[in-house]
Amino acid sequence: MKFFLSTGIIFFSLSAFSLMKETYKEIIQKAHSLSLQQDRLQAIQILTRALGVETSSRATTELQKTLDKVLMNMAVPYYGLHLMKL
Repeated sequence: MKFFLSTGIIFFSLSAFSLMKETYKEIIQKAHSLSLQQDRLQAIQILTRALGVETSSRATTELQKTLDKVLMNMAVPYYGLHLMKL
């Protein structure tokens, strides 16, 4: 049991470390490409993880704007489809 817990902690640490190696601009670019590939859930996960790690105010602002765009890209077709049914 301890092995699995320590393995999970190491994996989480490595993923957080790899996220820190990327600049926020690279993360935003990756999220844009994922969004264009219709993989918006993964784009949202990448952006929220980066928001939790990033400390720069400019970076968090840019990441939040990108997250808002991805969420709007998900919401607009959904609500547009439901409004057309009415």
